[in-house]
Amino acid sequence: MKLSILAPGFLLLGALAVSPPASADCLEYADYLHRVGEVGLPLFASSVAAAGRYACNTGTLPYPSTEGYCEVIDLQNPQAPQILGRVSTPGSAYDLALSGSHAYLGGSYPQQGGFFKVVDFTDPAHPRITGGLDTPAPNRALDVSGTHAYLAAGDSLRVIDIADPANPRVTGLVGVPGLANGVAVSGLKVLVVGAYSGEGAGGYLAIVDVADPARPQIVQTLVTPETLSRVAVSGSFACVAGSHPYPRTDGFLSMIDLTNPQSPQIVGGLDTPGGAWGLALSRLYAFVACGTSGLVAVDVTVPQTPRLAGSFVSGDMWTIAVAASDTLAFDIGTANAQVNALHVFDIGNAESVQPLGGVPTPDYAVGVALAGSHACVLGQDSLRVIDTSDPEAPRILGRMDVPGLGRDVAVASSHAYVADYYSMFEVVDLSDPRAPRIVGSVATPGEPEGVAVRGSHAYVADGRSGLEVIDVAAPESPQIVGHVVTPSYAEEVAVSGTFAYIADQNFGLLVIDVADPAVPRIVGTLGTGGAHSVAVPGMYAYVLGGNPGFAVVDVSDGANPRLVGGLDLGGSSVTVEGPYAYVTTGTGFAVIDIADPRFPVIVGGVGGPHGYPDGVAVSLGLLYLAAGDAGLELFPTECPATASSVGNKGGEADGIALRASPNPSSGGISILVETRRAGRVQAGVFDPGGRRIRTLSAWTSGAGAVELPWDGRGEDGRTVAAGVYLLRAIMADKTASGRLVVIR
Repeated sequence: MKLSILAPGFLLLGALAVSPPASADCLEYADYLHRVGEVGLPLFASSVAAAGRYACNTGTLPYPSTEGYCEVIDLQNPQAPQILGRVSTPGSAYDLALSGSHAYLGGSYPQQGGFFKVVDFTDPAHPRITGGLDTPAPNRALDVSGTHAYLAAGDSLRVIDIADPANPRVTGLVGVPGLANGVAVSGLKVLVVGAYSGEGAGGYLAIVDVADPARPQIVQTLVTPETLSRVAVSGSFACVAGSHPYPRTDGFLSMIDLTNPQSPQIVGGLDTPGGAWGLALSRLYAFVACGTSGLVAVDVTVPQTPRLAGSFVSGDMWTIAVAASDTLAFDIGTANAQVNALHVFDIGNAESVQPLGGVPTPDYAVGVALAGSHACVLGQDSLRVIDTSDPEAPRILGRMDVPGLGRDVAVASSHAYVADYYSMFEVVDLSDPRAPRIVGSVATPGEPEGVAVRGSHAYVADGRSGLEVIDVAAPESPQIVGHVVTPSYAEEVAVSGTFAYIADQNFGLLVIDVADPAVPRIVGTLGTGGAHSVAVPGMYAYVLGGNPGFAVVDVSDGANPRLVGGLDLGGSSVTVEGPYAYVTTGTGFAVIDIADPRFPVIVGGVGGPHGYPDGVAVSLGLLYLAAGDAGLELFPTECPATASSVGNKGGEADGIALRASPNPSSGGISILVETRRAGRVQAGVFDPGGRRIRTLSAWTSGAGAVELPWDGRGEDGRTVAAGVYLLRAIMADKTASGRLVVIR
């Protein structure tokens, strides 16, 4: 189900005796696209904009209210954004733009017509509407530049003088060829996109000359086959986005050359994995809000060939809006019209970490347990033994059916132990990995959800029945020898020393003394409002569910567990390796630094699309993800904590620092590694997906800088493509990292 337990010190016998899997280069997940923070929002959030320290979002207040709102959010600490203040609007607030200490909103009244409002957030805790005006039609798109706002209302574009924010006034008006959905300003030109109302329908891009704000004029219209929803501009290129018509569920992004405004040309494009609902540009990337496919990053450094670079799906949320700065992106997600959140992403490198390898499983993978280079992957209907000795090409060795509904698996000695939801616990003989088979089983009084094994006993989280202790000394005839009732629903179990730890669905953490397996007894509890998964590698338990979503609990005194740290993070499964916890979240996983358990910090992660992971295990530098309908996926683990460098600045890591010059570069690059001692220095160049493409090395006779020239080619001698590349230098046990940009 959620957490896989690897019993210490076991070795599978016979045909299953295996060597460890091939080692993998570790990764610093912070070097890739990852979510760093979030804050909950009112219902029906619709848009977001960010500038400097603050972001603002707009939306509609819950029924029966007919008002909208604008909120001011403090981004000083991106890991913990804070809502500072809110002001109500006279109807639903849709789009917005920020300039200085003012937000400019477009919206619609409950009955008919629209409004334009100016919100002063000089005092962010008390934002207030200082000016505005009404329009005949709802206002769904706008942009601001200098002393003017450009407002799309129905099938017209209004130019509004905002030199005095308290008294905005319309100075010019021009009709556009259909309902407007998006607006962007580029110098003395305004781009408007929408649904074309002329013959053949489709969409349009209208280029409006606003050199004279009193007389805006359309200089050219580009008609497109499909409706356009959003537009953004960078230099001489426009990026437009939209959604394909039903029954297709994907969207598209097109790049338009504006060098000659009289003759705009579509020069490149691609389909996005979900409908395009929002769009923002930041340096090398376009960020698209793609509904259930989350936040999607597109590399637009070469407009003729845009490339999908990364994505992040925030659980079951529908991503509807996006904004971006140079270093951060923000999206708004909504789930079932009940939960809204603003997510903050680090986009220093907007590429996603890609799996080293994977293998699909016909049924939904819910759990994984490890035995050397073999992974036992439990699906809802079957158990598979997978050879992962080559992480880039795992292969299925054998399989067997699970009689009921598989929920969790653990491995010890030459056997796997399966929690089968339909009141059954099964023992599987793995001595021949090509032919795993059930050799013993026992019915439990509840619903087996989780399992852990220690010594000659298995411990089963048995749903409504609580904890069952099962003697597995004789695998062919497992026997329940102990039982204890838990407060609500036992969902997961971990064992450490003489204690079992239960994640109780509606209560929290239970500490159970199992020194006498026949008489287990609850000795300590910590109510967190709920728990789904638990890992206990030592004196701390790491618990998912309840409040906080990720809880760190001191269990050094089993009778008095204490909450000592936590994060607002949802997830379904947790495992711990060294100073890091790995938590499955939505369609990926988060990497959490727990070196100081009191202050856990998300350092990175993967946001999908990777099925809906429900199980995770870590061993020997590899992370194994039971990724739901995606099967088994393998990733590198997080590197040991070091300082990191960005761009040319370099970063010292206890005796080693790294910098690259020139950066960006269109040719050769000099990689300089500064050290404080003699020895061999090795540097790796990694592509955006985390795969090593070149290794460079040299010896240094003492403290100082050693130069490692790179000619911009991979090990195969081919010139690498334009984009962001990662560097990692290693000397003995010290590492430093950085990134560089290759341009062509």
